[in-house]
Amino acid sequence: MLEWFCPHAIAYISHAVSNEMDAVKEALRGTLDSVTPQFLLTWDLSTTIQDKVALKALILQHILCCAAQTEHAIERNKIKDSSTACNVIITQLASQCSHHSIFLTVPFTLFVWTNGASKQTIEALYKCGLCISFTSLLTLLEKLAAHCVEHARQVARQPHMMCYDNINISTSRFVEQCSDAPAKVQSGTFAILYEVRNGNRDHMHLSPMLNRALNATALTFNADVRPTLSQMSSFCSQLHIHIIDILLETCSNFKNYERPDVLQHSYRTKQFPLRTSTIDESSITGNITVIHDIIQLRFGLFHLCLNLIWALLHILRGIILNAWRNECGHSSLAAFASSKPTVDKLLQIANTIIIKHAMPAYESSSKKQNVFGMDSERPTDTAQHNLQLLTRDLLYVLELTSATSAGNWGWIEDILRDLAMIFRGAGSNNYCSEILHFLFNLKKIWMPEFACKILLLDIMRDNALINLTGLEGHCMPVDLNIEHHIKFLKVRLDYIISID
Repeated sequence: MLEWFCPHAIAYISHAVSNEMDAVKEALRGTLDSVTPQFLLTWDLSTTIQDKVALKALILQHILCCAAQTEHAIERNKIKDSSTACNVIITQLASQCSHHSIFLTVPFTLFVWTNGASKQTIEALYKCGLCISFTSLLTLLEKLAAHCVEHARQVARQPHMMCYDNINISTSRFVEQCSDAPAKVQSGTFAILYEVRNGNRDHMHLSPMLNRALNATALTFNADVRPTLSQMSSFCSQLHIHIIDILLETCSNFKNYERPDVLQHSYRTKQFPLRTSTIDESSITGNITVIHDIIQLRFGLFHLCLNLIWALLHILRGIILNAWRNECGHSSLAAFASSKPTVDKLLQIANTIIIKHAMPAYESSSKKQNVFGMDSERPTDTAQHNLQLLTRDLLYVLELTSATSAGNWGWIEDILRDLAMIFRGAGSNNYCSEILHFLFNLKKIWMPEFACKILLLDIMRDNALINLTGLEGHCMPVDLNIEHHIKFLKVRLDYIISID
């Protein structure tokens, strides 16, 4: 009976599977023009497979699932699921039947390409039915870029903000260039537009701000630069939280300690990268060419943090240099250099500096007990004093980075005045001037509707940081985001140049 029925069953199942594949091909059918940024933003692997593959190829899916797992594995294994792998095989078969079945191969090709897959890898996956060809990929990238630029044009007609930075791209793998060949390095400018959160065109007019600038008075230290009591109290409260967090995160004994819940971020910043231009932004003329009638809201927090760490290193070098002045045995370092000290002498003084300026002084138990008494004087400990100063400054770095990732511009604004004084003391006058310029705009130039809380809306503060994922703790400065983009551009362009 089975021998007689088997050929008929095979013929029936083959016919049914063929009909199912026709339906799958039609569901996955598309062209490169139909793949838009909006399609990619809404595309989901599980939804695509469930709606376009699984429901239209029930018989073929069942056959593949039986081939992928034994009956014993299906009954006992409750974690491993072969349905996704089987459905992907069906899409491979659909791609083999028709090269127009692209609604899975195109997103997967973009995924592997953005993660660094080579041309040979993409071509191999194309032969397997998982990707489109590399030539089609380059065509698709051109079409997607055109869609993105057109969308950016629409955003540029509305309230928006822009961040730009210079980019230097190597155009050749060879060390030496011919005299008539293009320059080995091409300089340009890359820019990103962002939608303004809570933006109001009526509150962003430039002429009222220019009129306020004509009548603005200078900043004064006591009224405008010195931190207020509320700002110092807020910063102190944040330091308490940071110090407790360090205990909870690093001490295993507190791993079960319940922390208070924090509010999650729900806003997701929309970004619109533009095409890279050949304007050299690193020059004054290039900057003037890139921007027209644009207000510079603020400094870049990413570069501010980098320069703050540099300033702290500069302060550390100053501490060490001052220790050399104290321990060299001469009236000045110039006199010490004139004495032409030997290497052994330098090593001896360096060892003295480590002992006296980089190690806490030993104190007896009785002295430690009376160190904070009214009748006793605090011991002179240069190393401890320097360590306290360094700890204080590093807490500013911790507050800056924590507030940035949390997306809380208010915490950053509380310490801006202290940061300005730190930069000035470290000799970083440019960033000190940038902070003071920002405070001048905040207090004297910008309209209250633009930089003050009105109906819980604040254009300046609401757009100080961006969150591209909408997840808690994933905010970043705009200048850090553009550095990520430039790194990706350099890697991808270097690869394209290498295969040409």
